[in-house]
This record gives sequence, C-alpha cells and structure tokens, in this order.
Amino acid sequence: MVTQQQAKKKCRQYSVEYLKYGVVSAPQNQQQPMCLLCEKVFSNEAMKPSRLLEHLTKIHSDKVDKNIAYFQSLREKFQKRKTIGNMFASTSQQSTDGLRASYNISLLIARSGKPHAIGEELILPAVREVLHTGVHKSPDQIMKAIPLSDNSVQRRVDEIAENIEETLCNNLAATEFSLQIDESTLPGNESLLLAYVRFVKEEKSVQELLFARQLKTDTKGEQHLVAENLSGRLYKSMNTVITAVNKIKAHSLNSRLFQQLCIDNDEEFERLLLHTEVRWLSKGNCLKRFFSLFDKVVEFFQDSNTGLCDDLKNIKDDIAYLSDIFTKFNEVNLQLQGNDVNLIKVKSAISTFLSKCKLFKRNLARHELCQFPSLCELDKEKSISDDDLQVYCAHLEELQRDMSERFQDLLLLKIQDWVINPFLDVSNEETGEAEEELISIQNDIELSPKFKKSYQDFWLQQKISDFYPVLWNKVKIYFIAFPTSYLVERGFSAVALLLSKQRNRLRITERGDLRLLLIEFQPDVEKLISLHQVHPSH
Repeated sequence: MVTQQQAKKKCRQYSVEYLKYGVVSAPQNQQQPMCLLCEKVFSNEAMKPSRLLEHLTKIHSDKVDKNIAYFQSLREKFQKRKTIGNMFASTSQQSTDGLRASYNISLLIARSGKPHAIGEELILPAVREVLHTGVHKSPDQIMKAIPLSDNSVQRRVDEIAENIEETLCNNLAATEFSLQIDESTLPGNESLLLAYVRFVKEEKSVQELLFARQLKTDTKGEQHLVAENLSGRLYKSMNTVITAVNKIKAHSLNSRLFQQLCIDNDEEFERLLLHTEVRWLSKGNCLKRFFSLFDKVVEFFQDSNTGLCDDLKNIKDDIAYLSDIFTKFNEVNLQLQGNDVNLIKVKSAISTFLSKCKLFKRNLARHELCQFPSLCELDKEKSISDDDLQVYCAHLEELQRDMSERFQDLLLLKIQDWVINPFLDVSNEETGEAEEELISIQNDIELSPKFKKSYQDFWLQQKISDFYPVLWNKVKIYFIAFPTSYLVERGFSAVALLLSKQRNRLRITERGDLRLLLIEFQPDVEKLISLHQVHPSH
C-alpha cells in the first residue's frame, strides 16, 4: 500500500516564477530547487511557493525586498561560473577545435602546393596579428592549440591523404570504373607512373588520382602530338623561342630589366610566360605573349646576345604562325577538360578541328590569312612568302593526317541518335529489350526533367542503371571511359610544381601532397580527430 502511495506522489515541476524567491533548478537534477543565495538544494517536495518564500524570509531576510532583476543577475553569474567539470570540458573542446583547425589548414596548404613550413612561418603569424589587432584578443592560447609546425603539417597531410585513399577505394569496390595510366620523367630523370580512375558517384562523373609510383627504369619521355608534327624548321623556331624566354625568365635580373623595358614603352604586357615542357599546351600562351612582345624581346637581346637577336628576326613569320596554331589548340583543349567531358564531346571537338584544318590549309594556300590573326598582322607589314606558306600548309596536312590516325578509334565510334536524345523516334535503331526500355524511358515522367539540362545528366541518373540495365550497358562507356589524357598532363604539371627548387627533396610517391593537390574528395576530418590524442604545438 505504501508503494502505491509513493507511486501516486506528485512530482513537482520548476516554474520560472520561482526566480523571484531566488530559486532555480539544481544543475545536477532539474526536479530539485536550488537557492541562488546559499546554493542549498532542496527536495522536490519543497518546490512550492510557500516553502520557497519561507526559506527566503528566514534565511535571507535582507534579500526579501530585492526585485526580479537582482535574481536574474545572480542566475547569469552562476551559469557563467567555471566549475572543475566545465573547465576540463572547455579545455578539451579548445584542443579539439585546434586539432580540427590544424587539419583544415594543412589541407589548404597541400592544395595550394606550398611548402609545409608556410604554416608556422606565415599562417600562424597572420592569425596572431588578426586576433591581436582586429579582434583585440590574446592569441597565445589559441596559437598553442593549433599545431602547424613543418612536421605537424606533413603528418596531417599524410593522414588526410590516407583517409581520402581509403574512401576512394571503398567507392571503387562498389562501382564500375575505368583506369588511365601514363608515365613521365622527373627532374632527376626518374620515371614516374600516374594512375587515374573515372567513375560515376552521386549521379556525377568523377575523375580522381588512384596512385603515383616511381618506376625503376628510366625514360626519355614522349613527344606530344603537336611537337611531333613540327617540321625541322618549325621545331628549330620553337626551340629558339623557348631559349629566349628561358634566358629572360630563368634569371631574376633579366626578368626585372625586361619588365622595366616593357613599362617604359607602355606595352600591354610586362612579362613573358615561362614555357614548361610537361604541359605542352602552355606553348600556346607562351607563343602568343612572345609574339605580342616580339619587338621588345629583340631590343632586349640587341646588345647582350646578338646571335639570338638575329635568329629571332629571321623566324618572326614562323613565330606568328606557331602562335596562331597553338592558340587554336588551346581552344580545343578547353573543350576537353573537366568532369563533364565524355567520349561524345571529344569526338565532336576532334572532328571539328580536323575539318577546320582542311579549311586552314586551303585558305593559307590561297594567301587568305583571316584564320591566323598574328600571321595576318605580319602580312600587312611585309607579305608572307609563298615558301613560308608552303611550310605551314605542309605542317597542317601532316597534323591532320597524324591526328586522324591517332584518334581513329574515336572517330569511328558510332553514337546512336537516341544516346543524345532518348525521346526521339528510334524504332529503326534498336530491337528487343533495348527498344522496350527506350519506350519505357520515353514514358517515365520522373526521368525527363534531367534531360532538359544535358543528356549526360540524364543518363547518369541512378534510376537508369537500376531499372534500364540494357541501355545503361550500351551508354556507360561514353561517360565512364577516359576521353582525353588531360588529367595525367595536369598530374605531371602538379609534380613539376611540387618538386620546385624549394621542395626538390620531397618524396612525391611516398607523401600525401600530390594526392591532396589533385584530388577533389573531401576527408573525414572528424574521424581523423577521433583517432588522435591531442597534443599542443611546442
């Protein structure tokens, strides 16, 4: 019977009106009242106005006349007061936040390609200055909580790279992907192998670095398409330009003198673009800028290197032509970059360029130079000779022939009309299950909105592979296969950036820097933090 009475006993709830008696809920138990004045905790039975008023009157008679604002102030002070428990909690939170900042900043450093020492040499001093000058807070405690020494950043970079690699491999284990492998030569003549994967993730085409490995055998490298098709004369002209650019850019004094020469003559550009052998398409930008500053380059070498000066004057026509043709290659290159590029788009871009090559060759042979603006500009000063035009026509013809052979498989790739527009009448193109699935797709109103954006977004919808497997098996090659070698070109450029003079001892295949510079996957920083015991920077 007593047990039943206890079960029926009413549990009183705290009311905000009790604050006028100087009472709040006890921090340890919200069902018990606590006096703010003496911090005495009462039983739940005492949580009624008469009992609370009695305590205030008898024990704190001098506070009976205090208004509600007084007790609100006491409550705020009590809540802000530090206890041993919340002091440890606060310290732990600051350490975790500092570690989180260390990971995030290390990721930013790696993706910028900067040396790890920049964390301690620049970022921390910059944060210190912002806190001290802009926020007016002491930065010492915050600085100690963010480990950004050279070694700390390297560890963070390696840990993040391992985490991303694990995530990438888990994705690959559950999906179809294509693999692209290429090799190039490091500055020390070691051979480097890069491997990329391409797959569909969350209805998007994704391309990521899988691994980088150093090969035991050396390689002389591979000449790229445009360089292969340069005749002896054009190849020599190209090397003369590169020699001139490197003589100016490779020495800081020459570079400053050349810049001042351009400024004094009100030139549009004040510097040359340094050509790098890794990414051949940089030749387009280099040549275009070089031709724009041709007169100033010749003037610069007039006294310091008369032989090179005379060589440049003799090949001005060739420089104009090379500037124009490489600019056109750059335009094609822009169409072949990005995750949304596929075999269909690449076939269209290459076919278009090959057709234009025929037009360029025909017009050059007729001395019609409208497609070559630099050459056309030069022709107004002095007529381009027929012998020069014949050399350029021969180059275009050889280029067209070689590209046609190199991209033969792509150019012969048959693309059905329904791949580009699945809502066409395709009764004559497919039979059997494929035709049946096409009919179903054309009447699937949930799929059609994505087609308004692009055919690629339409086919990469998860529902396509789940419910229309026959059609998906026919179209997936267009979106999963690597359409170009742009990624490995970009990868080798990243290697050249990382192995700069300041970082030439970086073990590129053993560290995480290259992966973080190239990959778009985001790391699971919270998981990395949970695996760490927090240590402040020393």
